This record gives sequence, structure tokens and C-alpha cells, in this order.
Amino acid sequence: MDKIPSQDFTGVADEQAKGQNATKRDDVLICGVSNELLEDLSSQTPIRQSGESRQMSEQNAQQGVNAEESLERVASYMASEIEIITGAEGINNCLAALSQVAEREVATFAPGGAQLPGQIVEARRTTEALFKRGIQSRSVFLSSSRNDRATLAYVEWLNHHGAEVRTTPILPIRTIIQDRKIAVLPVDPNNTMSGIVVCTVPAIITALQNIFEFVWDAANPLGEVCTPNKHGLSNEDKTILEQLALGRTKLEIAEVLGISDRSVRRRTDELFARLGTKSAFAACYRAVKQGWI
Repeated sequence: MDKIPSQDFTGVADEQAKGQNATKRDDVLICGVSNELLEDLSSQTPIRQSGESRQMSEQNAQQGVNAEESLERVASYMASEIEIITGAEGINNCLAALSQVAEREVATFAPGGAQLPGQIVEARRTTEALFKRGIQSRSVFLSSSRNDRATLAYVEWLNHHGAEVRTTPILPIRTIIQDRKIAVLPVDPNNTMSGIVVCTVPAIITALQNIFEFVWDAANPLGEVCTPNKHGLSNEDKTILEQLALGRTKLEIAEVLGISDRSVRRRTDELFARLGTKSAFAACYRAVKQGWI
């Protein structure tokens, strides 16, 4: 699903499938039923009648997912307010089905810095299909994504094809929100290969959408020059200080920012020198006192 719309998770699943046999069934946990969402889904059936959808159906049929199967599959997701899916085959089929019935927008958080080759290939395929149907795409990547040539090329491709792309130093977990109705999250934020959670609980969707909008508003549009603030700090430097203040280690900060721990060490040394100390505690204290964070 890094879809990023549904793309990143799909790419990860493909990477997983290379190393082990894909699970032949979906492990599913079902909780609750939403008749309203099912009725809403039924109104989407005209999608199958359009020429573009039939063309997409033929393409997806090669992967074992056609338009009718997609609608049936998504109907089960919509009927279940929370569903957990594991296995490369199950994840791929789920994300393909969801992309088939997207109506308006797919919003994505793509943390982790540089994206895997498999993620990028699958993301382009899925996103291109969405573009052809006029689906809006908004994605937020880590600022460090600019440092990876392949990831930057993909992000620029997204932007060129009409998707809105922004970057920020730090992101929550990988998230896809489709049409403000369905959200896809990793079962384990630290291991996206472990499975995905498909959620349609209105309160959870609203909360996730609000988080997305908050991060989106604060993020920098792709291509915008990020100038240091009045204290001479870049967004990344300010984030490093904030993470140190939270008690995170340099290695943890590197993972959050999607950069190497060597880069974090170099930048913290520079920040400590500016603050006149070699202690993380003292640096954070002085940074707060001087209004840096």
C-alpha cells in the first residue's frame, strides 16, 4: 500500500514475496458491521460500466483481481469496521481492490526516507491508474527523501502528473486514507511486512484525516526552498532538538528522520557547539530558554 496511495505497502509485500512463499489466504479479524457504508459502496457500481474501469479490470485480472472481485472484496472491508490482512498475496489483492473503487482522493503519509525499489514500481503503477480516473492524490514524504535519487525521481513524477506532494522532517506511521472513508495502516509500524489494518470506523477515520490535514498544512510543498528560521535553524535541525528533548537517542532520531545516524551525530555536534555545550540535556535546556524549540 505505499500509495503513495496504496503503493508503499504493496511494494513491501512484493519485496516480502521474493524471500518467502506468499500466504495463500488472508488472516482476517472482523469487528462490527456498517450497513450505511455498504449502501454507500453499492452506489459505486457504475464504476464497472466505464471504459476505463473495464480496461483497468483487464489489467488487474492479470493479478487475479478484476473489477467485480474488487467490489466484492471492498464490500467485505466496508462491512467490517476493522479488518487485519496478512500475507503478500492478501495485501496486494486488498490494495488493488481498494484502488479500483477510489472515487475522489487518496491521502498518504510515506515515512521511512528512501523508498524500496519494489515500492516505487508498484506505486507508480497504482498511482498512474488513479490519475487516469481523475482521482486526486496528496502525499507527504520525509524531507530526507530528497537525498535519495530514485525516491526523489518518483516524487517529482508524482508532482508532474498532478499529484500534490509535500515534505516534512518527521511523520507518523505509514497511512493511506481513501475518500475519507477507509484508512489503511501497518499492523506493526516497525515492520510493514507483518500485515495491514483496513479501518472504516468513522471516528477513527475522522481523527486520522485531521492528523493528515494538520501535517499537510505544516509541510513544505515539493520544490519550495526551505529557509532557516530566525534562529538560523532548518526544519530538520529544529526537529532533532525536539526529539532530543523527548529523550530519543541519536539512533532513534535517525530512524524517525529517515537519515543515517552519522548525519544525526554530525548535526547534533554542530547544534551543541552553537549552544556552547556537549550535553544533550544542557543543549535542550538552552534551546528552550533561547526559544529555539
